[in-house]
Amino acid sequence: MKDVTSLVEDHYNEAGIFLETNKAVELENSDFIVTGDHGVFKQVLLNLLANSNDAISERLESGKISRGSIKINLNLEGQNIIVEVVDNGGGIPEDIIARVFEPYFTTKEQSKGTGIGLYMSKVFIEEHMNGVISTSNTGDGASLKIVLIKN
Repeated sequence: MKDVTSLVEDHYNEAGIFLETNKAVELENSDFIVTGDHGVFKQVLLNLLANSNDAISERLESGKISRGSIKINLNLEGQNIIVEVVDNGGGIPEDIIARVFEPYFTTKEQSKGTGIGLYMSKVFIEEHMNGVISTSNTGDGASLKIVLIKN
């Protein structure tokens, strides 16, 4: 997790967006085996962080918030590893939340997004890592949750 956050943390901090990683457990010494390409999983996490960054940046620029926050929570629930990215970017409008994983669906300007990032993240997590990815709104932002099922 640290290698992913270290790639973006300085840039995000300069923009007023701060990352926090909460690990309820240490997985390095556990007996969990997760299938999939480690590099592609990092790319999924980077995509989730970039989406949070974009949403938060808009709120910072408009003055709706004065500080951006992205929390990455790592937990175990039963036999599953849970990775959750929670931000204060305002959330996803309820009328489109069910569509965010559709290919080529985006709420961003054409020059800023293709609508393929969350779709590819979903394909990778579900078809190559025996997991599930979902999204929901929190009080002040969005939560993207990855559940990896123990093999």
